[in-house]
Amino acid sequence: MTLGLSLIGTGTFIGVLIWFCLRKPCFVKAGAKETAQRPYNTKETALAVLIPLTDEARMASSNKPIKIARYPFRVGRESRVCVKPYSGNINERQKSNSAPSNDLYLLDTFSNKLHISRAHFQIETLPEGGYDLVDRESACGTLVGKKNIGGGDKGGRCTLISGDIITIGTKLSPYIFRFMVEEKSVDDSNRS
Repeated sequence: MTLGLSLIGTGTFIGVLIWFCLRKPCFVKAGAKETAQRPYNTKETALAVLIPLTDEARMASSNKPIKIARYPFRVGRESRVCVKPYSGNINERQKSNSAPSNDLYLLDTFSNKLHISRAHFQIETLPEGGYDLVDRESACGTLVGKKNIGGGDKGGRCTLISGDIITIGTKLSPYIFRFMVEEKSVDDSNRS
């Protein structure tokens, strides 16, 4: 009996170890370097959300908080620039069978020059827990609180803390969100 339980325990351990090692990392370009990110399971610890704080941000998110379900979570400009207000969900694709380059698309309706890059920033998870905002070599950068991250096509990164205010583009940008981390309770993880 003990030998049987020992073999079952060893088999389970080896199976989990093999599963963990065989998960494929995703290689993402962040700034000037490429980093590997393992798939992140939001059921394990917390749920990160972007809460829209301006009318434009509310329109871009269908007037709801944006639950971040996979990482890296990418944000960028819709390439079809127009002066009409945002209407509905936009999924820009290069080809019909290609994946979108962003998880959240924003319209840049400024009249003189663009403030939001097509590949603007992404939110990544950290191996030790927590989140980073990584500038994807955007032209205008992103404000986290009053700190400017990236801009000038050079990239950059900063750690996000629950409650941080994110202004996408320059300080004149109408796209302002609050980054929040909600700890998931045992009841929440059982419902999924």
